[in-house]
Amino acid sequence: LLEAGYPMEMSLDHIAERYKHDSVIGIDDCKNVQDLLMLRMIRSGTKYKYKEAGGSWDGLLAKYFPSMIDAAALYLMIAIQSGWNKETIFAIDSESFEHALAGVLNENQTLIYSEKNRSQGINLPYNDPKQFLAPSNKDDKYSIYNLIELCKKISEPLYGYEFDFIHAYHEESDLNPLFLCIRYWADWVSKGGRHTSLSQQKAFSIGIRHLLKKLGIAEHGKPLTKISEITLRTRATWINQKRKKLPLSVVRLILNSTNKCSTRGF
Repeated sequence: LLEAGYPMEMSLDHIAERYKHDSVIGIDDCKNVQDLLMLRMIRSGTKYKYKEAGGSWDGLLAKYFPSMIDAAALYLMIAIQSGWNKETIFAIDSESFEHALAGVLNENQTLIYSEKNRSQGINLPYNDPKQFLAPSNKDDKYSIYNLIELCKKISEPLYGYEFDFIHAYHEESDLNPLFLCIRYWADWVSKGGRHTSLSQQKAFSIGIRHLLKKLGIAEHGKPLTKISEITLRTRATWINQKRKKLPLSVVRLILNSTNKCSTRGF
């Protein structure tokens, strides 16, 4: 598919016309590899479907590009490892996320930083973002540093392509390239284009909900289906784990929290 330029090297108008649902009915309609795959995966009966390629057209595309579920899984891993909220995670700069003092004492130990702009700099004539720091061990494959590097690597196939659609009141700079993901094929033409970033609210909602459903995450036998049932717990989970090893003052320092009572409340 990539060698054929499908789907990112083609215009969305061409895809809408050439690869619509009824464009490939039989073998005589097939002109290229995309047509053949679509015939086997979309039009063929269950007995003849090409299940090894992913079971569906979206499943096949997910083998080439990061899906919204992939991006959601990486987001939750970073949230649990850092204790940061959604805005802070989506503000991570993929090209500059290590603090200037990273590696001073040990090259394998680093400091990851991000910033929070919302509710900061009120009544000030200048921008005053709040900085967040998180220690990370490069030797740990599940550390924040390595998760960010994994995000960069996974998003690479979509990097550099213009977005087909940017939602109202948003700019391209709001779509963090660390969390690029392919959208569901049926929605490309009518509901927002081929790819987006998990930092876009609709993609975030879909990605988290479908991840919960795919993994079957449950509490006391009841499946979790709401975004808040998982996203609001990541920071509290991080604090609970760190509090077992670190004094409250250190936890507050990492969280950049100014209120001792609110930190203890978590």
